[in-house]
Parts: sequence; structure tokens; C-alpha cells
Amino acid sequence: MTTELKVKHTPGPWKLVWQEPPIVSYAGWTVKQDDKIQFPIANIPQTLGGTHSPQKANAALIVTAPDLLEAGISLALEARHLIKTKHGGEFLLERVKKMEAAIARAEGKNV
Repeated sequence: MTTELKVKHTPGPWKLVWQEPPIVSYAGWTVKQDDKIQFPIANIPQTLGGTHSPQKANAALIVTAPDLLEAGISLALEARHLIKTKHGGEFLLERVKKMEAAIARAEGKNV
């Protein structure tokens, strides 16, 4: 079972770039679609004191959002198919509902 994902957000994959002044007004991680796009998807500034491990982890989570969303949608569709055709267990149903709720939040629905 395959489906083409129709998205409202900037399509992935996204990449993570470390930038410092004068390119940006502060040092930090920038999430971009590619090098040609001037406007970033997100900017994650370096924390005070120079430690940026949590910021890098946050940026890494943001940069994987399109892939996580696509995988979640695919998983939910496959699980629904298995449940509908009786080849999957009912144990999947609650997990699918949680996945679909998370997907809806990621898409800006039911917020």
C-alpha cells in the first residue's frame, strides 16, 4: 500500500546548518530546505555560555519532522489496512489512534 503525501509545509528533506555572524545576527543552528533558499525554516540560537548540545538536539528533531510525519502517516495507513482486513490485531487500534492524533497535531489540525 503506497500513498503520496500532500503537505502544506515546506517539503523535506530539510538540513541542519551551523551559522555565525555576519551571516546571521547570532550563532546557532538553522534549518533549511537547501542552500538556494535564503529564508530558513527555523533558527535555533546557541544558548548562553556556549553549550549548544540541547539546541542541536532540538534542531535535529525539527529537521527530521518531514520524515517523521511521512513515516507516521505511512505506518498509520498500513496499520488501518491490517485492522480492516483482519490481518492485524486489535492491539494496533489504540496505537493507530495515537499516531493519527499526533499526525493531526503536526499538520496543525485539532490543536
